[in-house]
Amino acid sequence: MGIVSLTGFMGSGKSSVGVRLASLLGWTFVDLDRYLERRCSRSIPDIFREDGEEGFRRLELESLRALLAEQGDDAQLVLSLGGGTVTREEARNLVRTHTQCVFLRTRPETLRERLARSWRKRPLLNTDTMESLLESRLKDYMETASLVFDTDGLTPDEIAQRLYLHFKP
Repeated sequence: MGIVSLTGFMGSGKSSVGVRLASLLGWTFVDLDRYLERRCSRSIPDIFREDGEEGFRRLELESLRALLAEQGDDAQLVLSLGGGTVTREEARNLVRTHTQCVFLRTRPETLRERLARSWRKRPLLNTDTMESLLESRLKDYMETASLVFDTDGLTPDEIAQRLYLHFKP
């Protein structure tokens, strides 16, 4: 029982792997970004545009706190975190304390390929900033995760299957 959280950079497969892993485990899947959007009745791009990154990070932390507080001792949840969720110390502490966190580590070349079609939908990302943003977050991902899983060359189904073997009841 418990909460398995997935962290990593945009395009690492957190949501697609999370849905599949939750299905294999028979658990609930929650994407923190979608949870935040429902809670705030606004889209992520709208929040960034209206409140800036600092406002978004504050709402993200509040949403993470609220979601974790909703879970009981018998929680069975796979949680996809936002790519920058663990950049705040308080969020890292919450994730470490309340979840088993997996860092889906992905090489920059693979991320670039996966994100090529969605640059405009991602408020903090463009081809020039991706590698420096990834580099600035690596320490936070590594510090938060209890398991590091390399995703390169694997499909979301293959990743979920391998993680299932690690977390199956």
